[in-house]
Amino acid sequence: MANIISIARWRPLYELARQIGAMAPWRLMDEMDIFAVHDPESDQTGYVSIMGTLGEHRAIDVYLGNEGLRGFLALQDSDDIPQPTLVLSTPQLQLSFEEKEYLEQEDQFIIRELEFKPHNRNEWPMFRCYRPGFAPWFLESSEISFLQVVLEQTLAVLSNPMEREQIVTNLEEEKILVREGKKTRTGIIWTSKSRSIYPPDEELAILINAELGDAVRHLPQSTQRVFLDLQILMNPIQDKRGERPYFAYLLAFMDKQSELILHFDSLTVKKDWHTFMTELPEHILRGLKAIGARPKQVLIRDKIVFDMMTIMQKKLGIGVENVTEMPAMDAFIKGFHNMTRQK
Repeated sequence: MANIISIARWRPLYELARQIGAMAPWRLMDEMDIFAVHDPESDQTGYVSIMGTLGEHRAIDVYLGNEGLRGFLALQDSDDIPQPTLVLSTPQLQLSFEEKEYLEQEDQFIIRELEFKPHNRNEWPMFRCYRPGFAPWFLESSEISFLQVVLEQTLAVLSNPMEREQIVTNLEEEKILVREGKKTRTGIIWTSKSRSIYPPDEELAILINAELGDAVRHLPQSTQRVFLDLQILMNPIQDKRGERPYFAYLLAFMDKQSELILHFDSLTVKKDWHTFMTELPEHILRGLKAIGARPKQVLIRDKIVFDMMTIMQKKLGIGVENVTEMPAMDAFIKGFHNMTRQK
């Protein structure tokens, strides 16, 4: 938790937050004006996006590695459709500026100990880590160190009009500006380079139990068109006080015509996000087996689930279609969320 880390470790982050808040970078850059910082100490890359152009949520988002960048690009392609599952499943560190009443006790403890005062009255820094499968949580020691490096370079970029202009020029050419640090005897020397904005494609193994796959393939064919959806349940679960809360994901099958739920399952990230995703096809197959018949067509809105079913459709003899809206499914998910909310 936040208060078991030395208060001195937090001081540089809060000072950087004060300086960034004073610059009001949301007036200088749009959310899409993304750039990268590569830290030579941790060998980690963060992709920085400035939020708050429209005067709403003001924050510095640092998307972590290729997985974070892919999540950011997917969010930009979502046509302003709310994507809570995608947002909370994209690894990132965030510095947001909040009204004091929204800070947790741990945040306020650090602020009191540091005797910190923000640049603007209603812009109190709040630092959080977003980890797939888990609720936003306080930073760990290594995350503090990495975020400090990224915010230092963010200030350098914000202070340099030529760098900001280069970010926009690069993006027009489908490139991204990267601040790279090189360790020398006298310290770290920072330079700016350009590279393709698109990360390498992620290779996701589709693990299917052969016996289960055969069982689904030999089910009788039905004329049903079935919605298949995977959505995060926005009520964090905390088994023990002080532990990082986690989310459950609802995997649900619904008959399109009758709007009746045919099968659902509640899943959690037990090990890591990659393992969760590689095991997801088996959960989907178990759901199809539980229905008792192969649908004529499966309608899917989640891109990852759609890609999985596209790979499996020929072997299973099931048609797949991408859709954007599922009003009846949304109503079911909302009701399930309310029913399972922790008191």
